[in-house]
Amino acid sequence: MSAACPTVAGIGALVLAIDPNLTGEQVHDIIRSTADDMGPAGFDNQHGHGRANAQQAVLEAQGGGSGCTPGSACDDGD
Repeated sequence: MSAACPTVAGIGALVLAIDPNLTGEQVHDIIRSTADDMGPAGFDNQHGHGRANAQQAVLEAQGGGSGCTPGSACDDGD
């Protein structure tokens, strides 16, 4: 088990507090898509999907996020 589990669980709770109608898969997708990429672009074996970003996940759950964080693989520099 990863030491990140409590952090990600907390972020999941924040996301569900914004929209309790989200499914588990939707919460997972929000957390994954808003993570800060830490290594090579996209998923890698050392960093996974990157560092969980609570602020971006909450913004995404509110509908105000882009689903893309600065410096991540989907960031086009805008």
